[in-house]
This record gives sequence, structure tokens and C-alpha cells, in this order.
Amino acid sequence: MQYALALIDKALERCQGNASAVARLAGIKPQSLHDIRHGKLKMSPETAAILAAAIGDDPEYSLKRVMLENATGEKLARLQKAFRVAAGVAGAAVLAAMAAAPSDSSAGTIRTDRDAVQSARPEGLHALYIVAHLLMPQ
Repeated sequence: MQYALALIDKALERCQGNASAVARLAGIKPQSLHDIRHGKLKMSPETAAILAAAIGDDPEYSLKRVMLENATGEKLARLQKAFRVAAGVAGAAVLAAMAAAPSDSSAGTIRTDRDAVQSARPEGLHALYIVAHLLMPQ
């Protein structure tokens, strides 16, 4: 719930404190926004993604973060495991792209195809960043 509240607070700041405007951005009723803020209702992952995109935050990160906030017990453990596996795959893709870069053995350095590495890195590193933050104790 902590992340959902922070997301709402950030949206309120962007909307000059207008809760109705935030509710419109999120695609929910003002009463639902009020209930989320006061702990009577959990924010859905979909609402988090829509609101994050509307205020310029990362919708994928917000969706995953709220999914983990809402989950408990076995469901939480399964989600954490799924996100760790996804980060591992993304991290392996980054390492593979870097390993596949041609080397310059005479200089003892690795030359890289910047386009290939730069296109692989943000996605892989982004996934690792998301999982690191999602799995860190609060």
C-alpha cells in the first residue's frame, strides 16, 4: 500500500492537489481514489500502471510493485520467484550481448557494437533494477 500511496501523492502534486483530476487520470471514480488513500481499497495493478504512465513514471515498474504489495502468502512467493526468473533471463541477455561484442586482442580491450549493447542494456538493466527494488525488504 505504501507504493500506491506514494504514486497517488506524486499524481496529486502534479495535479495541484486536485483529487478528481487524479481519479480521471487513473480512470477510477473519485470515491475509489479516496478509499485507496484511506486504506479501504487496494489499488489494482492496472490502475497503478495507468496512473504511472499518465504522470510520466514507469508503468511496468508500478504494475509489478503494486502486484507485490497486494499479494500475500503463497501468491507473494510465486510472484517474487517469477520476477527473479524474468530478471535472470534479462540479465543473461545483457551479458550475452556484451560477450558477443568483438574483441581487439592486440590492444587487450573489448570493442563493442554500441547500438547492439545499448539496445540490450536498458531493457536488461531495467528488469534487474525493478526486481532489486521489488525484492528488497521495506
